[in-house]
Amino acid sequence: MNWSAFYVPLYFAEVCAAVIGYAFVKRRVAEAAQPARLKFAQLGKKLLDSETLSEKDRSVVESGIASAFSGWPMFLFVLAIPASAAKLAVQYISGIRGNKISSADENSDDLRVFKGLMFLSWGAASPLVFLVCIAEMLIVSLFVLVICGSWRAIEQTMEIFINSGETLISSRPSRRRSSAC
Repeated sequence: MNWSAFYVPLYFAEVCAAVIGYAFVKRRVAEAAQPARLKFAQLGKKLLDSETLSEKDRSVVESGIASAFSGWPMFLFVLAIPASAAKLAVQYISGIRGNKISSADENSDDLRVFKGLMFLSWGAASPLVFLVCIAEMLIVSLFVLVICGSWRAIEQTMEIFINSGETLISSRPSRRRSSAC
């Protein structure tokens, strides 16, 4: 009996099972993320209603809300993490310290929570890429911990990751539909 005749149908069945399984997992993750997404939307509205929000932060909030259910920001993060890690390495080698995020205004805590919820919302939209992104962040964080020897350096690394990702997101032209469509 020729067993090679079973490879193509078996491969096809595996691909179908993977696609159906991923759709099932994606649906479950989206359902689990719904409370966080609702808090994300409420916090975004609160931040946009604030008079003290800077234009840069307003752009980040608007872009985050507009892309809350999109999977493409996670792809950008996967691409941005190696570039951010290279930037961090150059800063470390040359002795340049990054700008610290100021927490002087009243929106800083809300903005930090908003960015975390934004990241989770994007991750729920694309769970597989989210796992790749988390793995990249973990690997870079371990290198930072070994090289710098401090947890504060890991916190600064995460801030660089988030800032580089939000720069990519807010600089992307928005695709708003006109009301005439």
